[in-house]
Amino acid sequence: MEVVNEALQAVIRLFLQPLFYITCAFSLILTYARIKKERRMFGVRIRPVLAEWTQRKSSVVYSLLFSLLFILAGVWVSSEFLLLMGAIAILLAFTKGFKWYSFIYIGGLAAFAVAPVERFLPWDVPVSLISVALLIAGLAFFESHHLKQLRRNESFPERLNSPRGKTLGQHRVRRLHWLPVVAIFPTGPLQDLFWFPLLEIGDGYGLIVLPLFSAFEWTARAELPVITAERLAGHMRILGSSVLVLAIAGYWYDPLVYISIAVAILGRVAVYVRGKRSGTSLFQDSSRGLRVLAVVTGTPAVKIGIEPGEIISKVNGVPVHTEKEFYEQLHFRGAFTKLEVRDLQGEIRHAGHGLYEGDHHELGVIFVRTSEAWTEDIGFTSYS
Repeated sequence: MEVVNEALQAVIRLFLQPLFYITCAFSLILTYARIKKERRMFGVRIRPVLAEWTQRKSSVVYSLLFSLLFILAGVWVSSEFLLLMGAIAILLAFTKGFKWYSFIYIGGLAAFAVAPVERFLPWDVPVSLISVALLIAGLAFFESHHLKQLRRNESFPERLNSPRGKTLGQHRVRRLHWLPVVAIFPTGPLQDLFWFPLLEIGDGYGLIVLPLFSAFEWTARAELPVITAERLAGHMRILGSSVLVLAIAGYWYDPLVYISIAVAILGRVAVYVRGKRSGTSLFQDSSRGLRVLAVVTGTPAVKIGIEPGEIISKVNGVPVHTEKEFYEQLHFRGAFTKLEVRDLQGEIRHAGHGLYEGDHHELGVIFVRTSEAWTEDIGFTSYS
C-alpha cells in the first residue's frame, strides 16, 4: 500500500515542477506565433494547432524502459535542482524557438550552474551529476528515435527572398515530444529495498515523475527535412553512446562526469550545426512547372500524395507555369482534375481528384512562388 501511495505522489510531483508548465506555455506561444505567420504568409493555417507536439505510441516503451533503468541505477533528482532547471528553461525560452530549448541544454547548464549558485547565493542545491549525465544520455538516444520518426508534412513551410530578390522556400522543423520517466526522489517513506548505486538512502526515499522531453528545431532548404532528420538521428545516437560511456566511467573517476555533460552540450550543438546540408535550394522555381512548397493538412492534395519539392507540370493535359494558370485549369476544366507530377527523381506520375462546384480552390497546394493580384479575377481566394 505504501508503494501505491508513493506512486500517486510521484504523479503529483510531476505537476509541481516548473519545467513542465514553462515548456507547455512556451510551446503554446510558439504555436500561436507560427499560425499567425502562416496566415500572413499564405493566407491560411497550414498545420493544426499544437502541430509542434509529437506523441508516438513507441514513447510508452521508452518511458517504461528508462524508468526501470533509472530506478535500478538509483538516478535521483532533488526539488532544488528541479527549480534550478526551471530557471534555466526560462532563460533559454528567450531564444524564441526549440533550437536551444532542449532538455540536454537545460539539464547540462543547470548541472554546471550548481557550483556558482551555491557560492554566490544562500541556496544549497543537492545534485547527483552522474544522475544528470544519465538522464541526458537517455534523452540523446530518445531524440535520435524522435528524429527518425519525423514524417513528411510534419514541417512548417516558409517563403523567403534570396539576396538577388528571388523567392525561395524552406521548411522549418520544430518538434516537441514528451517523455515522462520515473526516478528517485531523495526523501520519502520508502526504505532500502535493494542497493541503489547512485543513492544513499538515509531516512528513506520516494518516487517522482520527471517531465523529460525531446525538442529540436532547424530549417531545411537543400533537401527534404526527413532526409536531414535521418542523418541527425545517426549523429545523436553516437552522441548518446559517448555520453553514456563517459557517465558510467565517471562513477569511478569523478572528472569524467563533468566531461560527459560538456560533451553532451557541445556535441549536440555540433550535430545540428554540421548535420544540415547546404547548397542550392530545393524549393525554388522550375522551368518544368510549378514547384510545390507544401500541402495543407487535411486537404485533397494530401490524399492524392502530392509531396513538397515535387513539380506539377500539367493540369488536365495543359502545361502550367504560373499559379494563375494552375487555378484557372482547376476552375474551368470540369469536376475531375488530372495532374501530371514530376517527383524528386524526375519520374512522372499522374494524380487525379474529383473537384465539385465551389471547391476548386481547396486542393491545398502551396507553391514556392505566388501572384496575389490575379485571385480576384477568377472569383476565389488562393491558398497561397
